[in-house]
Amino acid sequence: MEKSEMEEIKRHFGVVAEGLRSEIRQVAEGHDAIREEIKRFREEVREEFKEVTVRCVKQATVPPGPHSPGESPRRGGGPPLSVGSVGRAKPLPGSCARARAFPANEAARGMV
Repeated sequence: MEKSEMEEIKRHFGVVAEGLRSEIRQVAEGHDAIREEIKRFREEVREEFKEVTVRCVKQATVPPGPHSPGESPRRGGGPPLSVGSVGRAKPLPGSCARARAFPANEAARGMV
């Protein structure tokens, strides 16, 4: 094998190696983006869980009154309300202890 052929092979492998480096860099950047997205999602879920916990504690500490069990002491009665992520009020599930405060999760697990 001549020296010129070896130099050409060397250049070719250099180009291939640079292409691989570029692709590996892109994968690493995508991985970082996914990690950040998961981190934000966990923070959102953590905050929503805190809100649900506060609502459950508030509901559990409502003094006895003219309302029926499971009803809100608000004017007009009816079940306690939860404000969803789109801002519409919807009834809370019957028991906070059953961890059914996230209807979207129930549908995903086939519980609906």
